[in-house]
Amino acid sequence: MLEDLPEKLNDREKKILDIIQNQPARVSHTWYPVITPDATYVVSAQPIRIDGILISLSASMQIQVAKLWDCSLLTAKLVDIIHKYADVVIEPCPRMISSTKSAMILHSQSVDKQLLKYDTKNKLVSTCGKDWIEVEKKTINGNATNYGWCINTTQSLWKGIKTFPSTINGIRLIQPIGNQHNPSHNDYSQNSRFISRVIIKEEIYKASDIISNSEFKKYFY
Repeated sequence: MLEDLPEKLNDREKKILDIIQNQPARVSHTWYPVITPDATYVVSAQPIRIDGILISLSASMQIQVAKLWDCSLLTAKLVDIIHKYADVVIEPCPRMISSTKSAMILHSQSVDKQLLKYDTKNKLVSTCGKDWIEVEKKTINGNATNYGWCINTTQSLWKGIKTFPSTINGIRLIQPIGNQHNPSHNDYSQNSRFISRVIIKEEIYKASDIISNSEFKKYFY
């Protein structure tokens, strides 16, 4: 299982990028159209898997994948939309923070233990992990921004863990918008999912072309 992925983080990320570029047969990823009253968002049905395992990447490496695939990172609003419209919803699987290969694999196995109950083929799934996200205003310190682990609850505690409001009523989350990590930070929970296209009033746009355009702000933030 992922025997050729190095233990050293930098080397592991480089190998993952190489696999995504040059060994697509090992990569599991499909696009899913989320139809809302305002727009249709074409997003990752699930985060990227390699050899069936959910892989974690730093924000800087996810940006490289986004450029390779001509897509964009999600925004907080998009993370919440994915959760609201998901066909399959599971609980977050937090564990002691770690960037090791084994922690990444164990987290993936914990997610899959829940997913065994469902038919996930061609389905939108939430919540497999946290997301590195695009923000409307860049942070002064230059750190990356993460967000996620959505839960269908109105309670301020979930299994003893504090929850925070999301952008949608009835959804709270463990990880509010935070920018405590530099772009090279990687831990087991930072999965990789993206937005490719947006359909607005029957016009198709590349998300990467309009996500920072003030004219389209309401669709993303």
